[in-house]
Amino acid sequence: YSLLSHISAPIGASSYALQAGADLLGGSLELGASSLGRADAGDVRLDASWLGVWRDNRLLKQLRLGDGLASGPRPRGMRGVSLTNAPFVRPSLLGEIPYAGRLPAGWEVEAYRGGQLIAFDSTDASGDYTMRLPVLYGENPVQFIAYGPYGETREYGRTYRVSSALLPAHRLEYAASGGQCRFYACGATANLDLRYGLSQRWTLE
Repeated sequence: YSLLSHISAPIGASSYALQAGADLLGGSLELGASSLGRADAGDVRLDASWLGVWRDNRLLKQLRLGDGLASGPRPRGMRGVSLTNAPFVRPSLLGEIPYAGRLPAGWEVEAYRGGQLIAFDSTDASGDYTMRLPVLYGENPVQFIAYGPYGETREYGRTYRVSSALLPAHRLEYAASGGQCRFYACGATANLDLRYGLSQRWTLE
């Protein structure tokens, strides 16, 4: 709960918000009531929603009934139903990406992130090397250290930036919602999203 009041009118000019949650039917029930403007105006906003999450279900991972945000690139408040097969908490590890480079023949290359060794390789006769680097969503600074056959050392870095909208390769996700508009000048709203990971670097939405 929360209560805000004015020193000159502690009752009439106050505003309040009450929220409660409980486990219900294997999901999460949320109820809320809050004043719209001054408490003495008597305008109350009521919110109620139920959210179910099934982490191991491939076709349906989230279902929300009641008040919430519609799916889509421009979510809006609505009262209705929304469902998706997107994970409730997306793993931070996206996957692995190939990294290729060239050095003189006979060199060894190590890749570090946060001081931890994540990959290594040696150059072939033509000086080429390839390694697969695990990447997370967001910034991925990687430090490379190369060692030559005669004690030479080279250090260089590279940062991989992974958008939160990127999906793993060959993964299809959907999100659908529909219901009554709550805070916008519309009577009803509906949305359908489809996203597909074309490759490790491209996602079609």
